[in-house]
Amino acid sequence: MHSSPYPPGPPETARMPGPLVFVLVTVTVHALGTAFGGWAILQENLSKQEHGQDLLTPMGMAWFVALFCWGWQRSRSSASYWLESAAPGSVWCSPCG
Repeated sequence: MHSSPYPPGPPETARMPGPLVFVLVTVTVHALGTAFGGWAILQENLSKQEHGQDLLTPMGMAWFVALFCWGWQRSRSSASYWLESAAPGSVWCSPCG
């Protein structure tokens, strides 16, 4: 067994691969945009209703769209969805990348 005459260097820090960071950021931004969109349509409808103006959509439809957006966003934006779908030993899970 060879032993090196040099002292061991500092251990390398583990880093997330760039594509994984990109995917997580993209999914997060999309989820926030969807949640904001659902909230915005409700707020606009409520504002128009308070001022006696025509609604953008019927109130029931506005609630349906908002809840649909929030439900879809919650089911698709979890990081575990992306991590669990990666195959073992793939670039996403490999410690060496």
